[in-house]
Amino acid sequence: MNNCRRATFSRRDHSAPRWIVQAGVLAGVLLAASISCRSGAIKRTIPGVSSGQFSELSESSLASILVCADSLGRTGRNIAQNRCTPCVPLAVMTDANRAVSHARDLWDRRARAPYDTLTLGASCIDLSWKFAMQQRPRDTALRVEYTLFKLSSAHAHVRDRAITAYDRLLDSLHTAGQPEVVYALRGQFATEIWRRAQRLLERPLAIARHPFEDAIRRIAPPPTGWRALVAPPPLSDTPGESEARWAARLFDEVAQTAPTPAARSQWHRLALAPWVTLADWRRLDSAATALIARAPGDSAVLPARALARYRQRHDAVRESPAIMALFDSALRSMPRVDSLRYDTFDGVLTESDDAWRYGFLPTDRLQLDSRGWAVIDPLWSTPVNEVQLERRARVAEADYRYADQTRPGEAGSETSAGQLLLRLGAPDARWTSRELVNRMIMLTRGWPRLQQSLIVDGRAASWMMFSHPRFGAQSLARMPLSLRPPTILRARREVRPIAPVLPIGCTDLTAVPTVLACALARSSQWYGVPFYGTTDTIDVTAARFRTGRDSVHLYLGAAIPTRTFKTADRLDATAKDRVILSAWLADAVGTVLFRADDPRPLPTSASGYLTAQWMPRLAKGSIMHRVEALEPSQPGGARGAALLTSDAQVVFPLRGFGMSDVLVAASTTSTSQPFARWTDVRLAPNGGAIAPRGSFSLTWEVYDLEPAPDGRVRWSVEIRRERGDTMTRGDIRGVLANSQRAGARVIANEADAPAVAYSRDADAAPVVVDHLSTFNLGDTPPGRHVVQVTIRDLVSGKRVARGVAIKMRAKN
Repeated sequence: MNNCRRATFSRRDHSAPRWIVQAGVLAGVLLAASISCRSGAIKRTIPGVSSGQFSELSESSLASILVCADSLGRTGRNIAQNRCTPCVPLAVMTDANRAVSHARDLWDRRARAPYDTLTLGASCIDLSWKFAMQQRPRDTALRVEYTLFKLSSAHAHVRDRAITAYDRLLDSLHTAGQPEVVYALRGQFATEIWRRAQRLLERPLAIARHPFEDAIRRIAPPPTGWRALVAPPPLSDTPGESEARWAARLFDEVAQTAPTPAARSQWHRLALAPWVTLADWRRLDSAATALIARAPGDSAVLPARALARYRQRHDAVRESPAIMALFDSALRSMPRVDSLRYDTFDGVLTESDDAWRYGFLPTDRLQLDSRGWAVIDPLWSTPVNEVQLERRARVAEADYRYADQTRPGEAGSETSAGQLLLRLGAPDARWTSRELVNRMIMLTRGWPRLQQSLIVDGRAASWMMFSHPRFGAQSLARMPLSLRPPTILRARREVRPIAPVLPIGCTDLTAVPTVLACALARSSQWYGVPFYGTTDTIDVTAARFRTGRDSVHLYLGAAIPTRTFKTADRLDATAKDRVILSAWLADAVGTVLFRADDPRPLPTSASGYLTAQWMPRLAKGSIMHRVEALEPSQPGGARGAALLTSDAQVVFPLRGFGMSDVLVAASTTSTSQPFARWTDVRLAPNGGAIAPRGSFSLTWEVYDLEPAPDGRVRWSVEIRRERGDTMTRGDIRGVLANSQRAGARVIANEADAPAVAYSRDADAAPVVVDHLSTFNLGDTPPGRHVVQVTIRDLVSGKRVARGVAIKMRAKN
């Protein structure tokens, strides 16, 4: 019996047998081979699959050669470990299905990376494909897979022969009158070229490129040209760009031979995908225009023009209506099931919030969604809802970008990576890398505010991993989320292990989630959307007064900071520039009930605030209110709403003993004596914001006081100023359901604060007006405060109280 010997390999060990070599695999793994002990092996030629160094090996010898994968990277649970497999198992030699499966498995173990044709790993893959094609001689799809494998060879003559053979196959099938087969093969080849381009586009630039990676990019037709295959564009300096452009040409060619309009739409979507991924919006627009000219009304193409216009817009205020109209036109041409994906409220909130929404009847859920879109609209003053427009653009982008990753009946926006794009925006274009100790590399890629990190071995073979789809966005979305690790130095200082940290929003999950699961546990993010999270805050005070049994008179006063607006003393300011102040009232589902605009000239740089006030009448019911300011040329925006002081203040009773809200203004003057109603008081607005040591006025009405026997009404007033704490509820469900609770409140928190008290009397009347023209808080510290007014009917003994929030400005 022969003695067994196991070899250790390196790239410089030329004394090792040719069929025992080193090669890289996924996550920096090493392909190695060993021969099991055997004696008396009988060599013979295997008919039909003779292949160089394998031509005289027996079946048992081929089965005894092991192709192994030993991880070089510390990948943890994020990247699966490959195991050893025979070069060509005996079953592969007689079973077509096993042969195909084994060839694909070996190719996958090889990370689908560029290779030297003479290495063992590549030879085993080549031989397995030959066995498969021998047993399926009429399976042209296998020929395409084999061609794509050969196109990863570092040897130019191997690639040239493979692509020429594929071109001749297409030509012969076309000549033989088999257009449906040609169509299928073109689609298969184009899809794989596009996927290869995506791997090149995602690869980190900081990791040195292997010569093999550059070699396989050089694919060109012979001087006489190809017969049936469209030629690739000139090689780009950036890896992946020219390959993506070639994929676009290949997809376009497939679309022109599609047998049905539905199939043509599918290929049109794929033909536009490279331009979306490259963020080449001009090319996307021109390509979509050409496709629409060829196939007018193709609903798969129409959103591309709107998306291209949206990503190229320069004036977010003035250009958005036309872009929204383009989307509207595209949606009208779509099947209802597709158009619904663009405007649904699904995925805007957390996954659990969506489950809560679906507990309502469909008609009620539509009302919730309408209110939701109104609530998250950054500015009602702009012509469109910026968040809704961004959502439409994200759906379109995901549908194109991930069109090659969908299952039957699924859209790109419904894939794992598509859902992440809808919630967070587009992913990082490439992986980035950072060197760690011991030649390890940290790879990072993800979405805004949600990043994934992998630690892999940084030695020479690491370049190979990026050819594998496991490093694409779809696989990344399904990976277990990388916990935020402590720094290496801190880890060394600590004796016991340091608990890793989950991203904010994912801490309530019971197990380590995938990247997608973490995103689903958080509401969608809208970073970069115009006015979202960037508007300044307007100080607003509101007061409601009874005007009848079923209506109210509302006062809105506002102080608008001007720091975000263009000023009149800037060189680019014009006489036509305006700041538009506006007050808005909407019903529970967001339908506008009242709007009043107040255009103002641009403020000067010395102007700290603009003030405004509105006094609309409206019927009883639940309303939403906003005060906004928009300077469209810069653009700049601000918005605000009144802060209540308790949940009880949400409801305003229209009958019986009670009082109005407390109206805060900078100053008041009377228009008549005595005051019959609050409208007899001339008001100067301040939005409830008071300058240091400044004075302000308070006005309120008291209703249905009980007359004394002498026909007069008597009441006492107590006014207390307390320090306030601002509290904000994150109860989005309560907001959508229009619950009678204040989302943001200023809570009084100074029970021992002194009070001012006095008594009043007047002739009996349904309404009496109380008014303090000057109220000064002296050295009250800056911040939020609550002024509480308590009324006691001295005849009936009934009491009622209302609070109003004010803000004392700091001295600067």
